[in-house]
Amino acid sequence: MFRRILQVLALSFCAACLIGFGAAGAADRSGIDCDCSKPDGPYKAGAKAKNPYLNCVPPINPVYCQSPSGTYRVSAASAAGYVHITVSTSGGDELLNTSIPENAAYWGFSPDDDRFVYHYVTVPGAYAVHHVRLHNLVSPNPDTPIYESDLAVGQATAPLFSPHGRYLLYVNVTETTYTLLRVVDAHSGSAVYETQFDYAVPVDGDPWPEFDEISKWGGVTWVFSPDTDDASLIYVWRSDASVVEWNLVNLAAGRLAHHVTTDAAGVTWSFSPCGDVAAYVENGIEIFLFTTKSGEPLGHEDFTPSVIQDDGILTTTDEHQALVGGTYHFLAGNLAHNACQGATDSDGDTVADVEDNCPDVANELQSDTDGDGVGDACDGDYDSDGDGYPNDEDNCPLVANADQTDNDSDTVGDVCDNCPETANADQADSDGNGIGDACSNAGGSPPVWPSGSVLNYVNLTETGVYLTWTAAEDADGDLSGYMVFSGADAMVQVGNQTGFQLDGLLPGQFYTLRIEARDAAGNLSIGGPTTVFATPDVSPPTWPAPAHLDWIERSATTLTVEWSAAQDNVGVAGYRIYRRIGAQYEQVAQVAGNVTSYHFSCLKPYTGWDIGRYDLKVEAFDAQADAVKRAREAAY
Repeated sequence: MFRRILQVLALSFCAACLIGFGAAGAADRSGIDCDCSKPDGPYKAGAKAKNPYLNCVPPINPVYCQSPSGTYRVSAASAAGYVHITVSTSGGDELLNTSIPENAAYWGFSPDDDRFVYHYVTVPGAYAVHHVRLHNLVSPNPDTPIYESDLAVGQATAPLFSPHGRYLLYVNVTETTYTLLRVVDAHSGSAVYETQFDYAVPVDGDPWPEFDEISKWGGVTWVFSPDTDDASLIYVWRSDASVVEWNLVNLAAGRLAHHVTTDAAGVTWSFSPCGDVAAYVENGIEIFLFTTKSGEPLGHEDFTPSVIQDDGILTTTDEHQALVGGTYHFLAGNLAHNACQGATDSDGDTVADVEDNCPDVANELQSDTDGDGVGDACDGDYDSDGDGYPNDEDNCPLVANADQTDNDSDTVGDVCDNCPETANADQADSDGNGIGDACSNAGGSPPVWPSGSVLNYVNLTETGVYLTWTAAEDADGDLSGYMVFSGADAMVQVGNQTGFQLDGLLPGQFYTLRIEARDAAGNLSIGGPTTVFATPDVSPPTWPAPAHLDWIERSATTLTVEWSAAQDNVGVAGYRIYRRIGAQYEQVAQVAGNVTSYHFSCLKPYTGWDIGRYDLKVEAFDAQADAVKRAREAAY
């Protein structure tokens, strides 16, 4: 621990105010931060997520249903507890077909036509499992899902699309109030933002009656920005009956831009017409403006005791204004209509293309583990699974397999091959059951599971678990082994045994595993038993030496501090900034895990003794909210 005193001399005094953080110098987003052609006027309440779309012909007992613009058609037929779904173009060209259990099954198109999602529920054991599959219909392989999830479910939304179809939103609640919120890029299938939290149900009923989600979720709501890129998300939840957590997310950059914790009696929020600014209002009298690109504060006014009028936050050609007592008050300049300047940002990650080590794939953090100048997000020689083989040489780049075993020589490693003993480089799986078509029709009869078969687990650790299961039966007497699946992905294959130590798991993650039996001919069973668990994460973040907390800019009433990045076995979720008040440190702010600086404004000037002196502390935390073992402190 180190301490030092800074004497900051000043001529003026400024009362305390809300402060923010952000990435300086990030590239502007065309149509949002600049070159915006939308008309000025009142701020927008935010755009709600949309259910998958179906326009059925005829509406009763339809022959087929259409996408919003009629580009695609989907037909469905039920038989023996399953629904067979076929998607084709309006001209009749088939794009995908699959069969899914009909329990809670639903499907539909994105608002922009080109994505198709379906989901259904199975109950393989003690937990119900919600299965979600997303297809990109304009991709080279529209029949292959670009996103799959199989999660134990308590309450879950149907998958929702952002207003213009750019993202897929999924919210799942387990253990009453423990919530997973995930946003997926609907074009690529990659998760761009994910968070987990435990919300508190409001004591006095519905806090935000205008949001339908609240009647179901009790204390969580979300809206998107009004721009056509759906570039920003605001989600709000209660961490206590009287405490609200307000979050602004830059989805293009995949990060939390601003967070506010408040016990204000009333909180509202809205977006500027172009979507470049978010307004946060407490009790109808105090307003804060933040840029949606970086979360930086743009303007702040406290109109106590007057109240901001309904629809009284607006833009003009040059200004953001608030209408109070019949008078329009200036809040900040309006720059959204200015011409875009400088370099472009093709992937929207706020890093200009000329400086971006992966210009076509969003990667705001610019991670380049091997230091070759190419970002990990698009680097073929990076080793994603840590098994010693770079991605462009690894026969299973996302699942560790140091031995690179490939028994059928189809260039797909056995640990992720859906037919490990039958060559099938295309990994085709038309029925989506995780077993490749190439071995679904092998000779003889596949193994079967006796009634009451179970898959159990014991000795669960951060990175491993011991699995045991009921032995399968095989009429041909040639049962040769088993395969462990996570969703549709094969994790590992084992011999003819009923127990296995599964390692290589990630801490703090939910897993839904399934076991299937195989015989010597390559036949695999179907409908094997499943189990659901979450690996613990008991390792808190740490500070690598030499760690520091220091100031980088200061003036009479402002201060910017910067600290070294902490490390965590899963990932640093964020940092909490504390200020000493009396004998105790009290939290004054929280920033995302990729932010290592904070700007204080409106501070008291230093006048001697403790007036104008600030003792600060930073703590790192992970998704399990483990406090850092050793906080760095500094006095200012």
